[in-house]
Amino acid sequence: MKLKTEILLVFLIVGACLTIGTGVLYFYNARQIILEAASNQLESLSATKKHRLESIIYKKQEELRLVQSRLFQAEYLYQYNVFGQLSDTVAQSDRRLITKNIKKLTHDIESFKNIHVLNKEGIVIASTDSGSIHFNFSYFDFVQKALKLENSIYPIIDYKTDDIYLCLAGPIYYKQKLQGALLIETTTADLATLTGDYTGLGNTGETTIGQLLADTVACFITPTRNKECKFEKVFLNKIEPQSIFLALAGNEKLFLNVLDYNHKRVAASCRYIAATQWGIVTKIDMDELMAPAEALKWMSIRIGLGALFFLFLVSMILASSIVKPINKISEVARKVSQGDWSQQVRIHSNNELGDLAVSFNRMTKSLIEAQENLELKIEELDKSNVSLEKFAFVVSHDLRSPLNSVLGIAELLGTGNMGSLNDDGLQMLKLMQNKIEHMKGMIAGILEFARLNHQLPTHEVVDLELLIARLKSLDCGNVAIEVAQELPPLNMNTVVAEQLFQNLWSNAVKYNKSEQKKIVFSAYQSENDTVYSVTDNGIGIGVSHFDTIFEIFHTVGPKGSDSTGIGLAIVKKIVESYGGKIWIKSQLGEGSTFFFTLPYAQVNSTIKQVLQTY
Repeated sequence: MKLKTEILLVFLIVGACLTIGTGVLYFYNARQIILEAASNQLESLSATKKHRLESIIYKKQEELRLVQSRLFQAEYLYQYNVFGQLSDTVAQSDRRLITKNIKKLTHDIESFKNIHVLNKEGIVIASTDSGSIHFNFSYFDFVQKALKLENSIYPIIDYKTDDIYLCLAGPIYYKQKLQGALLIETTTADLATLTGDYTGLGNTGETTIGQLLADTVACFITPTRNKECKFEKVFLNKIEPQSIFLALAGNEKLFLNVLDYNHKRVAASCRYIAATQWGIVTKIDMDELMAPAEALKWMSIRIGLGALFFLFLVSMILASSIVKPINKISEVARKVSQGDWSQQVRIHSNNELGDLAVSFNRMTKSLIEAQENLELKIEELDKSNVSLEKFAFVVSHDLRSPLNSVLGIAELLGTGNMGSLNDDGLQMLKLMQNKIEHMKGMIAGILEFARLNHQLPTHEVVDLELLIARLKSLDCGNVAIEVAQELPPLNMNTVVAEQLFQNLWSNAVKYNKSEQKKIVFSAYQSENDTVYSVTDNGIGIGVSHFDTIFEIFHTVGPKGSDSTGIGLAIVKKIVESYGGKIWIKSQLGEGSTFFFTLPYAQVNSTIKQVLQTY
């Protein structure tokens, strides 16, 4: 692909991304504003509808309490319960009086359709509907609540006309005792007026009021906007609940993109009426709600396409004007990437491309200078390390000669003046010889520690059983060496391996006051490594020394100990030079265990027999 085409594509892609990104961001923000405004309006309408519904419910509850307060009605019911069983004449008289009273109430209160008076068994004894006399209402939940001294409002259905009414149910008292129940059938005209008000809800919005009939079944107690029937049952969708069920579950918030009874996606503001256990949903179809955003989307697409066409024309002009200097920069950059940092871009221009060329040339020059400085620093560091190592060897070697001379003089003094020195003098002479030997040991340790810097990690098969067998052959007094299980062979330098285990063995013997000293070698396989361990029954090490025990010259033995503090430092240096790590677990008076990881070699039985023979 030609450079001009590539530049053109870059401009178009970048421009398209910016145009699309800006358009999408603008559309998203505008959509959010539209959605938020519509949601706020829906929430406001829903709150208003709930308040109006609560006012209607409160009014009906007041009407129920008004009828319950009619004492003469309760008195007639009381007389019926007490004397009506003794005389049919008395019973008929009381029924007529109660019926007369409730018929007057239906004339006084326009919304009342029928009033039924029930005895304590839930059977109608008086009613404005003569066909309901002796009807048993006891199996209705709202009647059971009334007989349990609780007022309630419940929808009931006239299946002959498919009309729905509200039943106001409550107990009737007389002389502070339950005498029966009162049922008032009232129309839902005021509820229908509430739900039939579509102001602010557009062409698809509406308000529905629902009552739960069962766990998965609810009914609308007012006519719906898009259904002809006056009574509508809805069933809970097994996959996604409908909005009326969300309201009946006690949710009081806005839900976007949920189902309604028509199985359409709507924005629904749900409310719950605790007094009647009704759900009220104010909703509008998502298509209508998002219609302004949809119109904005198509307008944004048209504007974006126009912007892209204009950008294409501009990109063609720019690509033609910068293709030549871009080719030059690209060629020089290719050579620099191949390692030729001496290349320079030959562009003389006062625009941004000229500045880019100058900056590029400065960069290559800085890279060359940085590389040269880095090589000098590395060379100086190597020389410094070599000088330090030589210094350590020279100093350690030169310190040995005067120490040997002093030790020889001390031995001559002791031999030539054995008779003239008292016990204190001989003890001090012996102490001086011990200190000189200790210093010689420290110098030898320093030489050994420094020599490790020159030993690159080499690898060969090391049989640990043979190595530990040689340790057992050393005469160090009452020391028992055990191997917990077969130890896997190591993959490292044999001399270094002997040095490692010799130092661990020596440390275990030196710091052990037990009559029967015991050292156990073992190994186990962890998640990623083979872990070797050396355990002793010595004096132990305090937790405070765990981090410093492997530092050179650091000792934790008793005062007067001949330890140089170099052995464990050598151990750590060996382990880490082979990529392993070392740590300790110990407790004062209970011995110590040193754990470390090292590379191990897989060998077959034939190789092992050869090693053991050797």
